[in-house]
Amino acid sequence: MDEKVEVTNRWAAIMGFTETELQLVGPVEALKNVYTCGGSTAMGWASRS
Repeated sequence: MDEKVEVTNRWAAIMGFTETELQLVGPVEALKNVYTCGGSTAMGWASRS
């Protein structure tokens, strides 16, 4: 693989996971009528392997 190619675009993103690798969905205890849904990365529901 000695072929040289030009890089024309790049992409980067943060992959957010919780320590348990489970998503967080539910009420925020400290805030009335506030709910959260997180830990699912920018790509939707995902898990690390």
